[in-house]
Amino acid sequence: MLTLLGVVMADYFPDLGPDQLSFLTREFTLSEQVAATRRLIRSVPYPVDRETALSLRAVSDAFVLPWRTLYNWPLGEWVRTELIREGRTPIPLPIEGYFESLGKRYDEEQFSHYGNGNFSNGLSDTDDDEFAARCDELMSLIECNVVGGPEIGAAVVLPVPLGGLSFGPVPVRDGVWLNLHLVTLCEWQALLSDRGYIRMPGNDPHKLAWHRFYPPGTDWSDPRPADERVLDSVREDVAGRMTRFNGRRTRVDGREHLHIEDYNNWSDRLANRGRPCRPEPGLVVPAWNRWVQARSHSARVSLLGNPVGMIEHTQEIKPGRDFVLVRKESALRAARAERQAAMDELDRLAFRHSLRLRPEDTLTAFQFEIIRTLEKRQPLTGEQLAAALDCSLRTVQKQSGVQGLMKLEPPIVINTRDKTGYRLASPQSYDHS
Repeated sequence: MLTLLGVVMADYFPDLGPDQLSFLTREFTLSEQVAATRRLIRSVPYPVDRETALSLRAVSDAFVLPWRTLYNWPLGEWVRTELIREGRTPIPLPIEGYFESLGKRYDEEQFSHYGNGNFSNGLSDTDDDEFAARCDELMSLIECNVVGGPEIGAAVVLPVPLGGLSFGPVPVRDGVWLNLHLVTLCEWQALLSDRGYIRMPGNDPHKLAWHRFYPPGTDWSDPRPADERVLDSVREDVAGRMTRFNGRRTRVDGREHLHIEDYNNWSDRLANRGRPCRPEPGLVVPAWNRWVQARSHSARVSLLGNPVGMIEHTQEIKPGRDFVLVRKESALRAARAERQAAMDELDRLAFRHSLRLRPEDTLTAFQFEIIRTLEKRQPLTGEQLAAALDCSLRTVQKQSGVQGLMKLEPPIVINTRDKTGYRLASPQSYDHS
């Protein structure tokens, strides 16, 4: 799990090291215990300020899917569907009962060689070269049919500090204009990074949840996010820095935008420093979907015999459904604090639930006593824990005691980095006060 999580996280959060990934792994493992409740919380509209709400709507209305992404999905799926309709043969999946479910008699060995061959598209009689040629043909047809229209746009990936793993590509309006508010948020997270703060995704499952920042010197056996007042102070510093941007500006749909070329050349730029922001061309998904709808009642259009359809809008954001606008700063803080309190409580429930799911012979009665003691007060040194349990330090530190709890995967008990005490491994399983 740690390796998989690390591969995914490294693409979006390059500053994370083994300690941070270990913390996220524990957090992720616990979250799986309360997946249904987290899905419910994800459906509750997220509280945002006015400027963020307007910027998010602008991104949603002009969401761009770069050509290179479109090529893999959904274009590849459109081509595969059409080839199957023409009579091409899907490669059966190597699972029990699949061959019988197809209603045909397949020889499993007949298809076994496709797993490592030139047939990654999943069709036994269409190799990847032919499949790629069909994709190229369809891509050209799409480009020719929408060239010069509102369906063509550009986007750039920016480290906007909200939205799960990644907020996604930010539209570049008219090919040159970047939303000032989103740029300011990117500069804010970059300045925090320069000051030694570690950024990681929020523990709130909502797609608009703010990322978390941890201060320099954080003990990752007991991590605590940075004080919001400190983060707000840094954000005010960034807002002041942005007033010194002397490049071209304009207003698009009522929102202030910066010229991307001037932003790239700005000597004070911190976000993506050393790497210029390069817009990628692609399809404006809402405009493309309207183009398809205008030409068909079945959400499908045929381009010279090649069927194409509407594209799922992964960044579609609607007020009331996805976010709620909170105009007063005090009310916004209260709304976010309420969501965080719910997440903290859910983490505690997940931790206790994970204990109940363990086999009876996994934990000893003494280890359950250790857990109950640490739930009341922590961290506790070995000596303090021994006194609370009325036993010797040696008994506490046995495999049947804290050592066994620390060696479980994920661990139930951890020792703080400075070895000053033991505490529960759940990120929110204790009262920080």
